[in-house]
Amino acid sequence: LLDLNIEEIDIHSFLIEYRDTLEVRGQNFYSVEYLWDKDAVTEFELSHVSIEGDKELLRKCFDNIVENAEKHAFDHAINSDNKIQIYLMFDLTDFSIQIDFSNTGKQMPKNMTHDKLIRKGSSVGVSSGDGIGMWYVNEVMKIHKGKLSYTDETGPEGILGEYVTTIELTIPIIPFVWKNIMSFGLMMNITNW
Repeated sequence: LLDLNIEEIDIHSFLIEYRDTLEVRGQNFYSVEYLWDKDAVTEFELSHVSIEGDKELLRKCFDNIVENAEKHAFDHAINSDNKIQIYLMFDLTDFSIQIDFSNTGKQMPKNMTHDKLIRKGSSVGVSSGDGIGMWYVNEVMKIHKGKLSYTDETGPEGILGEYVTTIELTIPIIPFVWKNIMSFGLMMNITNW
């Protein structure tokens, strides 16, 4: 976690690339869907949205989330109804993005809390692991000045639809992109999206 290679990342392109690797990895085990907030892109005429981050750490962070679904949530039958959805949203008032990783697997244990989820070495449930995965995700989010949260259908907030658990990553965007848009009223081309 201390060996950082910080660079500007076009988050939309990065997530498309990550989705492509997951489709190969999950073949016959789960399907992958990638969605993004097209309305925000159109409304604000964005050509891209960038974050500052370490691509390798972010990939490992995403892998930990997916591996949790693979190990603890999914039915292990070939050609099952297992699904992962990655959804990119933009919060233009807080200058941040939110990346949701949702799955259609089993619910989290009823006694799961945010503290238990991110505590190093904490593991809960019948198929509990070593308690490192989500701790690692939380640490990567801290390094990226972001945060980790989750929604589980067993909780009071609930989730509508087929997705049972959603891990939510919030990361700030590079401020100068917004400063340019607001200060100069730049008209950016969205055809690259």
